[in-house]
Amino acid sequence: MQINEALFSGSDGYILKPAALREGGSGSLSTGRTKKLRLHVAGATKVPLTDEDKSDEIRPYVTCSLSSPLLPTPLKKKTSPYKPHKLTSLLSSKEISPPTQPLWDEVLEWEYEDNELVFLRLLVKSDDSFKTNPILAVTAVRIEYVIKGVWRFIRLLDLHGRETTCSILVKFEVEDA
Repeated sequence: MQINEALFSGSDGYILKPAALREGGSGSLSTGRTKKLRLHVAGATKVPLTDEDKSDEIRPYVTCSLSSPLLPTPLKKKTSPYKPHKLTSLLSSKEISPPTQPLWDEVLEWEYEDNELVFLRLLVKSDDSFKTNPILAVTAVRIEYVIKGVWRFIRLLDLHGRETTCSILVKFEVEDA
């Protein structure tokens, strides 16, 4: 459903098939071009909590899966878990960002074969000890639709597809590999 949301986002519910799959097309999505995707992840706002979590107990991180019909399995990357350091506040006058407002400042990179149906799925999870890491928020974006080279807030949804108050600040860079 998340990929479906990303595919039809910003449309009136109807989009054309990729040109290669339409009548008279080659029938193959392969373009023979390799692209490099660089995702800068700055941070998130208002990360939602599960019913059993407290705001000071979560350690949010972002896991990203690049998927395409040309990839046998999605290519996954993730940021490190956010952990506010108590010592930093003693040594600095800067405010420490709470776990529900994590800062990462990390770059994730992928190389993939270019086509019109490449999607990036982003999940905000909590790195919990001794249990399954719960998914806190999720979104998917179609790489063809992203605005490149500009910092953007992307809205995140809960696991039922409803909007949350959470958003993530990212910048996409796509170039020939």
